[in-house]
Amino acid sequence: MTSVGLEIRQIDPRNKRDVDRFILLVHDLYGQDPAFVPPILAERRDAFNPEKNPFWKQAAVGMFLAERDGRPVGRITAHTNGAHDRKYGPGMGFFGFPEFTDDAEVSEALTQAAERWLRAHDRRRVRGPISFNMQEEAGVLVDGFEHPPYIMMAHSLPHHDGHLQDLGYEKAKDLYAWRYTVGDLNELVMMMVEEGRKIEGLTIRPLDMNNIKRDVQILIDVYNDAWAENWGSTPVGSEEAAKAAKDLKHVVEPSLIIFAEHHGEPIAVAWGMLNYNDVLRRMGRCNSLLDLLRFKWNMRFNPPRTGRLLILGIKKQHRGGALRTLSVLLYHELHMAGLKLGLTGGELGWTLEDNDKINRGIELMGGQRYKTYRVYEKDL
Repeated sequence: MTSVGLEIRQIDPRNKRDVDRFILLVHDLYGQDPAFVPPILAERRDAFNPEKNPFWKQAAVGMFLAERDGRPVGRITAHTNGAHDRKYGPGMGFFGFPEFTDDAEVSEALTQAAERWLRAHDRRRVRGPISFNMQEEAGVLVDGFEHPPYIMMAHSLPHHDGHLQDLGYEKAKDLYAWRYTVGDLNELVMMMVEEGRKIEGLTIRPLDMNNIKRDVQILIDVYNDAWAENWGSTPVGSEEAAKAAKDLKHVVEPSLIIFAEHHGEPIAVAWGMLNYNDVLRRMGRCNSLLDLLRFKWNMRFNPPRTGRLLILGIKKQHRGGALRTLSVLLYHELHMAGLKLGLTGGELGWTLEDNDKINRGIELMGGQRYKTYRVYEKDL
Protein backbone atom coordinates (compact mmCIF):
# COMPACT_ATOMS: atom_id res chain seq x y z
CA MET A 1 0.00 0.00 0.00
CA THR A 2 1.41 3.39 -0.96
CA SER A 3 0.62 6.66 0.73
CA VAL A 4 -1.64 9.30 -0.73
CA GLY A 5 0.20 11.10 -3.50
CA LEU A 6 2.56 8.23 -4.44
CA GLU A 7 1.65 6.26 -7.56
CA ILE A 8 3.55 3.46 -9.33
CA ARG A 9 2.62 3.23 -13.00
CA GLN A 10 3.67 0.64 -15.55
CA ILE A 11 4.35 2.71 -18.63
CA ASP A 12 3.93 1.81 -22.28
CA PRO A 13 7.23 1.95 -24.24
CA ARG A 14 5.25 3.42 -27.15
CA ASN A 15 4.27 6.43 -25.02
CA LYS A 16 7.03 8.90 -25.87
CA ARG A 17 6.11 11.33 -23.09
CA ASP A 18 6.28 8.68 -20.37
CA VAL A 19 9.49 7.18 -21.76
CA ASP A 20 11.11 10.61 -21.75
CA ARG A 21 9.99 11.16 -18.14
CA PHE A 22 11.47 7.75 -17.28
CA ILE A 23 14.82 8.68 -18.90
CA LEU A 24 15.12 12.31 -17.82
CA LEU A 25 14.27 11.61 -14.18
CA VAL A 26 18.03 11.41 -13.55
CA HIS A 27 18.39 15.15 -14.16
CA ASP A 28 16.24 15.82 -11.09
CA LEU A 29 17.86 13.15 -8.91
CA TYR A 30 21.49 13.93 -9.80
CA GLY A 31 21.27 17.62 -10.63
CA GLN A 32 23.50 18.62 -7.71
CA ASP A 33 25.93 15.71 -8.10
CA PRO A 34 29.24 16.97 -9.56
CA ALA A 35 29.90 13.48 -10.97
CA PHE A 36 26.60 13.36 -12.91
CA VAL A 37 26.76 12.60 -16.63
CA PRO A 38 23.54 13.29 -18.58
CA PRO A 39 22.18 10.61 -20.90
CA ILE A 40 21.95 11.04 -24.66
CA LEU A 41 18.17 11.15 -24.91
CA ALA A 42 18.01 9.81 -28.47
CA GLU A 43 20.24 6.84 -27.58
CA ARG A 44 18.21 6.03 -24.47
CA ARG A 45 14.96 6.26 -26.44
CA ASP A 46 16.29 3.64 -28.84
CA ALA A 47 17.21 1.36 -25.93
CA PHE A 48 13.58 1.41 -24.71
CA ASN A 49 12.10 1.11 -28.21
CA PRO A 50 11.07 -2.48 -29.02
CA GLU A 51 11.37 -1.68 -32.73
CA LYS A 52 14.98 -0.49 -32.48
CA ASN A 53 16.57 -2.56 -29.72
CA PRO A 54 16.97 -6.25 -30.68
CA PHE A 55 17.03 -7.23 -26.99
CA TRP A 56 13.24 -6.81 -26.84
CA LYS A 57 12.75 -9.57 -29.46
CA GLN A 58 13.85 -12.25 -26.99
CA ALA A 59 12.70 -10.66 -23.75
CA ALA A 60 9.65 -9.38 -21.94
CA VAL A 61 10.10 -5.98 -20.31
CA GLY A 62 8.05 -4.03 -17.78
CA MET A 63 8.86 -0.35 -17.16
CA PHE A 64 7.67 1.28 -13.94
CA LEU A 65 7.62 4.95 -13.02
CA ALA A 66 7.05 6.25 -9.47
CA GLU A 67 5.36 9.64 -9.18
CA ARG A 68 4.53 11.64 -6.09
CA ASP A 69 1.85 14.27 -6.67
CA GLY A 70 2.51 13.92 -10.40
CA ARG A 71 6.30 14.44 -10.17
CA PRO A 72 8.64 11.52 -11.07
CA VAL A 73 10.57 10.29 -8.02
CA GLY A 74 11.77 6.85 -9.12
CA ARG A 75 11.91 4.22 -11.83
CA ILE A 76 12.78 0.56 -12.42
CA THR A 77 12.47 -2.11 -15.10
CA ALA A 78 11.70 -5.80 -14.74
CA HIS A 79 12.64 -8.14 -17.54
CA THR A 80 13.26 -11.67 -18.68
CA ASN A 81 16.16 -12.61 -20.94
CA GLY A 82 15.72 -15.36 -23.51
CA ALA A 83 19.46 -15.78 -24.03
CA HIS A 84 19.92 -16.29 -20.28
CA ASP A 85 17.06 -18.80 -20.17
CA ARG A 86 18.58 -20.81 -23.03
CA LYS A 87 22.01 -20.93 -21.40
CA TYR A 88 21.13 -21.35 -17.71
CA GLY A 89 17.53 -22.52 -17.75
CA PRO A 90 14.34 -20.57 -16.92
CA GLY A 91 13.51 -19.06 -13.57
CA MET A 92 15.82 -16.05 -13.24
CA GLY A 93 14.32 -12.60 -13.71
CA PHE A 94 16.06 -9.26 -13.67
CA PHE A 95 15.58 -5.66 -12.63
CA GLY A 96 17.37 -2.73 -14.19
CA PHE A 97 17.72 1.06 -14.40
CA PRO A 98 16.86 1.59 -10.71
CA GLU A 99 16.68 5.23 -9.61
CA PHE A 100 14.80 6.59 -6.63
CA THR A 101 14.84 9.35 -4.07
CA ASP A 102 16.09 8.60 -0.56
CA ASP A 103 12.61 7.50 0.47
CA ALA A 104 12.04 3.94 1.65
CA GLU A 105 8.40 4.05 0.54
CA VAL A 106 9.41 4.83 -3.03
CA SER A 107 12.11 2.15 -3.30
CA GLU A 108 9.87 -0.49 -1.70
CA ALA A 109 6.90 0.30 -3.93
CA LEU A 110 9.06 0.19 -7.07
CA THR A 111 10.79 -3.09 -6.26
CA GLN A 112 7.51 -4.68 -5.22
CA ALA A 113 5.99 -3.71 -8.56
CA ALA A 114 8.97 -5.24 -10.40
CA GLU A 115 8.81 -8.41 -8.28
CA ARG A 116 5.08 -8.86 -8.89
CA TRP A 117 5.68 -8.50 -12.62
CA LEU A 118 8.48 -11.10 -12.52
CA ARG A 119 6.39 -13.59 -10.53
CA ALA A 120 3.61 -13.16 -13.11
CA HIS A 121 6.21 -14.13 -15.74
CA ASP A 122 7.11 -17.35 -13.87
CA ARG A 123 10.36 -16.08 -12.38
CA ARG A 124 11.50 -17.60 -9.09
CA ARG A 125 14.54 -15.42 -8.40
CA VAL A 126 15.55 -11.88 -9.31
CA ARG A 127 19.02 -10.48 -10.09
CA GLY A 128 20.05 -6.92 -10.72
CA PRO A 129 20.54 -4.28 -11.59
CA ILE A 130 21.25 -5.55 -15.10
CA SER A 131 20.34 -2.89 -17.65
CA PHE A 132 19.46 -4.83 -19.88
CA ASN A 133 22.28 -7.38 -19.94
CA MET A 134 25.80 -7.89 -18.65
CA GLN A 135 27.30 -6.32 -21.77
CA GLU A 136 25.67 -3.03 -20.82
CA GLU A 137 25.34 -1.32 -17.41
CA ALA A 138 25.47 -3.65 -14.43
CA GLY A 139 25.49 -3.17 -10.70
CA VAL A 140 24.87 -0.46 -8.13
CA LEU A 141 27.85 1.71 -7.27
CA VAL A 142 28.87 1.11 -3.65
CA ASP A 143 32.10 3.14 -3.50
CA GLY A 144 33.86 5.77 -5.60
CA PHE A 145 30.83 8.07 -5.82
CA GLU A 146 33.03 11.15 -6.31
CA HIS A 147 34.28 9.88 -9.68
CA PRO A 148 32.15 10.46 -12.81
CA PRO A 149 31.12 7.29 -14.63
CA TYR A 150 32.82 6.24 -17.84
CA ILE A 151 30.92 5.25 -20.96
CA MET A 152 28.51 2.35 -20.51
CA MET A 153 29.05 2.34 -16.73
CA ALA A 154 26.43 3.08 -14.11
CA HIS A 155 26.43 5.81 -11.52
CA SER A 156 24.38 5.58 -8.33
CA LEU A 157 23.23 7.66 -5.42
CA PRO A 158 24.83 6.51 -2.14
CA HIS A 159 21.50 5.42 -0.62
CA HIS A 160 20.71 2.82 -3.30
CA ASP A 161 22.77 0.04 -1.71
CA GLY A 162 21.20 0.45 1.72
CA HIS A 163 17.66 0.54 0.38
CA LEU A 164 18.14 -2.66 -1.62
CA GLN A 165 19.66 -4.47 1.36
CA ASP A 166 16.76 -3.34 3.56
CA LEU A 167 14.41 -4.86 0.98
CA GLY A 168 16.05 -8.28 1.27
CA TYR A 169 18.48 -8.09 -1.63
CA GLU A 170 21.81 -9.82 -1.00
CA LYS A 171 25.12 -9.50 -2.79
CA ALA A 172 25.53 -11.92 -5.68
CA LYS A 173 28.74 -10.53 -7.16
CA ASP A 174 30.93 -7.43 -7.02
CA LEU A 175 32.37 -5.88 -10.16
CA TYR A 176 35.57 -3.84 -10.06
CA ALA A 177 36.50 -0.74 -12.05
CA TRP A 178 40.17 0.19 -12.36
CA ARG A 179 41.74 3.60 -12.88
CA TYR A 180 44.67 3.75 -15.29
CA THR A 181 47.15 6.55 -15.90
CA VAL A 182 49.12 6.68 -19.15
CA GLY A 183 52.78 6.71 -18.21
CA ASP A 184 55.94 4.62 -18.32
CA LEU A 185 55.54 0.85 -18.23
CA ASN A 186 57.65 -1.18 -15.85
CA GLU A 187 60.52 -3.43 -16.90
CA LEU A 188 58.63 -6.68 -16.36
CA VAL A 189 55.81 -5.54 -18.65
CA MET A 190 58.26 -4.59 -21.39
CA MET A 191 59.99 -7.98 -21.12
CA MET A 192 56.63 -9.71 -21.58
CA VAL A 193 55.80 -7.43 -24.51
CA GLU A 194 59.05 -8.36 -26.25
CA GLU A 195 58.29 -12.04 -25.67
CA GLY A 196 54.82 -11.55 -27.17
CA ARG A 197 56.22 -9.92 -30.28
CA LYS A 198 58.24 -13.05 -30.99
CA ILE A 199 55.21 -15.35 -31.16
CA GLU A 200 55.37 -17.10 -34.50
CA GLY A 201 52.44 -16.36 -36.82
CA LEU A 202 51.00 -13.60 -34.61
CA THR A 203 49.77 -10.38 -36.17
CA ILE A 204 48.21 -7.37 -34.45
CA ARG A 205 45.97 -4.92 -36.29
CA PRO A 206 43.44 -2.16 -35.54
CA LEU A 207 39.79 -2.05 -36.58
CA ASP A 208 39.28 -1.63 -40.33
CA MET A 209 36.57 1.02 -40.80
CA ASN A 210 36.12 -0.11 -44.41
CA ASN A 211 35.11 -3.54 -43.11
CA ILE A 212 33.45 -2.57 -39.85
CA LYS A 213 30.61 -5.10 -40.12
CA ARG A 214 33.13 -7.91 -40.58
CA ASP A 215 35.33 -6.73 -37.72
CA VAL A 216 32.41 -6.23 -35.33
CA GLN A 217 31.32 -9.79 -36.08
CA ILE A 218 34.86 -10.99 -35.32
CA LEU A 219 34.78 -9.03 -32.07
CA ILE A 220 31.47 -10.64 -31.12
CA ASP A 221 32.72 -14.13 -32.03
CA VAL A 222 35.80 -13.69 -29.83
CA TYR A 223 33.68 -12.23 -27.03
CA ASN A 224 31.18 -15.09 -27.12
CA ASP A 225 34.01 -17.63 -26.87
CA ALA A 226 36.21 -15.80 -24.35
CA TRP A 227 33.37 -14.89 -21.95
CA ALA A 228 31.32 -18.09 -22.29
CA GLU A 229 32.26 -19.31 -18.81
CA ASN A 230 32.09 -15.93 -17.03
CA TRP A 231 29.45 -15.48 -14.36
CA GLY A 232 26.13 -14.32 -15.79
CA SER A 233 27.38 -13.94 -19.35
CA THR A 234 25.09 -14.49 -22.31
CA PRO A 235 26.06 -14.71 -25.99
CA VAL A 236 25.63 -11.69 -28.24
CA GLY A 237 23.49 -12.41 -31.29
CA SER A 238 23.85 -11.36 -34.92
CA GLU A 239 21.19 -8.63 -34.71
CA GLU A 240 22.91 -7.10 -31.69
CA ALA A 241 26.21 -7.23 -33.56
CA ALA A 242 24.67 -5.44 -36.54
CA LYS A 243 23.27 -2.72 -34.27
CA ALA A 244 26.66 -2.35 -32.58
CA ALA A 245 28.34 -1.89 -35.97
CA LYS A 246 25.85 0.82 -36.89
CA ASP A 247 26.22 2.63 -33.56
CA LEU A 248 30.01 2.37 -33.49
CA LYS A 249 30.45 4.37 -36.68
CA HIS A 250 29.54 7.54 -34.81
CA VAL A 251 31.90 7.27 -31.84
CA VAL A 252 34.54 4.66 -32.64
CA GLU A 253 38.27 5.35 -32.57
CA PRO A 254 39.73 2.56 -34.78
CA SER A 255 43.17 2.60 -33.17
CA LEU A 256 41.61 1.62 -29.81
CA ILE A 257 40.08 -1.61 -31.14
CA ILE A 258 42.83 -4.14 -31.66
CA PHE A 259 42.65 -7.66 -33.08
CA ALA A 260 45.18 -10.44 -32.66
CA GLU A 261 45.36 -13.13 -35.33
CA HIS A 262 47.39 -16.32 -35.11
CA HIS A 263 48.26 -17.82 -38.49
CA GLY A 264 45.34 -15.86 -39.94
CA GLU A 265 42.76 -16.91 -37.33
CA PRO A 266 41.26 -14.16 -35.13
CA ILE A 267 41.96 -15.26 -31.54
CA ALA A 268 41.80 -12.16 -29.35
CA VAL A 269 40.48 -8.62 -29.17
CA ALA A 270 40.98 -5.53 -27.04
CA TRP A 271 38.17 -3.00 -27.36
CA GLY A 272 38.74 0.51 -26.05
CA MET A 273 36.65 3.62 -26.62
CA LEU A 274 37.05 7.31 -26.07
CA ASN A 275 35.20 8.33 -22.94
CA TYR A 276 32.52 10.50 -24.51
CA ASN A 277 31.05 10.99 -21.04
CA ASP A 278 33.72 13.69 -20.68
CA VAL A 279 31.96 15.62 -23.44
CA LEU A 280 28.46 14.98 -22.09
CA ARG A 281 29.48 16.14 -18.62
CA ARG A 282 30.80 19.41 -20.07
CA MET A 283 27.58 19.89 -22.02
CA GLY A 284 25.23 19.25 -19.09
CA ARG A 285 22.50 17.78 -21.29
CA CYS A 286 21.96 16.07 -24.64
CA ASN A 287 18.21 16.17 -25.24
CA SER A 288 17.74 17.73 -28.69
CA LEU A 289 19.02 17.63 -32.24
CA LEU A 290 21.04 20.78 -31.55
CA ASP A 291 22.57 19.08 -28.50
CA LEU A 292 23.51 16.09 -30.65
CA LEU A 293 25.23 18.37 -33.16
CA ARG A 294 27.15 20.04 -30.32
CA PHE A 295 28.12 16.60 -29.05
CA LYS A 296 29.47 15.51 -32.45
CA TRP A 297 31.33 18.81 -32.88
CA ASN A 298 33.00 18.38 -29.50
CA MET A 299 33.91 14.76 -30.21
CA ARG A 300 35.72 15.92 -33.34
CA PHE A 301 37.28 19.23 -32.29
CA ASN A 302 37.47 18.99 -28.47
CA PRO A 303 37.62 15.23 -27.91
CA PRO A 304 37.92 13.38 -24.60
CA ARG A 305 41.35 12.88 -23.07
CA THR A 306 40.36 9.64 -21.36
CA GLY A 307 39.16 6.26 -22.59
CA ARG A 308 37.74 3.01 -21.33
CA LEU A 309 38.84 -0.54 -22.03
CA LEU A 310 35.55 -2.40 -22.35
CA ILE A 311 36.80 -5.81 -23.44
CA LEU A 312 40.04 -7.74 -23.54
CA GLY A 313 39.47 -11.36 -24.38
CA ILE A 314 41.32 -14.38 -25.77
CA LYS A 315 39.59 -17.46 -27.11
CA LYS A 316 39.79 -20.31 -24.61
CA GLN A 317 41.85 -22.69 -26.74
CA HIS A 318 44.53 -20.03 -27.35
CA ARG A 319 45.29 -19.14 -23.75
CA GLY A 320 48.61 -19.98 -22.13
CA GLY A 321 51.48 -21.87 -23.69
CA ALA A 322 53.28 -19.98 -26.44
CA LEU A 323 50.59 -17.27 -26.26
CA ARG A 324 50.94 -16.71 -22.50
CA THR A 325 52.01 -13.06 -22.88
CA LEU A 326 49.35 -12.13 -25.43
CA SER A 327 47.14 -10.22 -22.99
CA VAL A 328 50.04 -8.04 -21.88
CA LEU A 329 50.93 -7.36 -25.50
CA LEU A 330 47.35 -6.24 -26.19
CA TYR A 331 47.39 -3.99 -23.11
CA HIS A 332 50.64 -2.48 -24.39
CA GLU A 333 49.24 -1.84 -27.88
CA LEU A 334 46.26 0.00 -26.37
CA HIS A 335 48.62 1.94 -24.13
CA MET A 336 50.64 3.09 -27.14
CA ALA A 337 47.50 3.96 -29.13
CA GLY A 338 46.31 6.07 -26.19
CA LEU A 339 49.64 7.92 -26.09
CA LYS A 340 49.35 8.78 -29.80
CA LEU A 341 45.84 10.14 -29.21
CA GLY A 342 47.01 12.30 -26.32
CA LEU A 343 45.02 10.39 -23.72
CA THR A 344 46.02 10.93 -20.10
CA GLY A 345 44.40 7.79 -18.71
CA GLY A 346 41.13 6.03 -18.33
CA GLU A 347 39.25 3.09 -16.88
CA LEU A 348 39.73 -0.65 -17.24
CA GLY A 349 36.83 -2.94 -16.56
CA TRP A 350 34.59 -3.88 -15.20
CA THR A 351 36.09 -7.16 -13.96
CA LEU A 352 34.61 -9.84 -11.72
CA GLU A 353 35.82 -9.71 -8.12
CA ASP A 354 36.97 -13.35 -8.28
CA ASN A 355 38.71 -13.17 -11.68
CA ASP A 356 42.11 -13.20 -10.03
CA LYS A 357 44.15 -13.68 -13.20
CA ILE A 358 42.68 -10.66 -14.96
CA ASN A 359 42.77 -8.51 -11.84
CA ARG A 360 46.45 -9.34 -11.23
CA GLY A 361 47.21 -8.51 -14.86
CA ILE A 362 45.59 -5.09 -14.52
CA GLU A 363 47.60 -4.42 -11.38
CA LEU A 364 50.76 -5.43 -13.26
CA MET A 365 49.96 -2.79 -15.89
CA GLY A 366 49.58 -0.14 -13.18
CA GLY A 367 45.79 -0.18 -12.75
CA GLN A 368 44.32 0.82 -9.39
CA ARG A 369 40.91 -0.39 -8.25
CA TYR A 370 38.82 2.67 -7.46
CA LYS A 371 35.16 1.67 -7.78
CA THR A 372 33.00 -1.28 -6.83
CA TYR A 373 29.64 -2.13 -8.39
CA ARG A 374 27.34 -4.67 -6.73
CA VAL A 375 24.86 -7.06 -8.33
CA TYR A 376 22.17 -8.43 -6.00
CA GLU A 377 19.83 -11.40 -5.92
CA LYS A 378 16.67 -12.32 -4.05
CA ASP A 379 14.19 -15.19 -4.02
CA LEU A 380 10.72 -14.28 -5.24
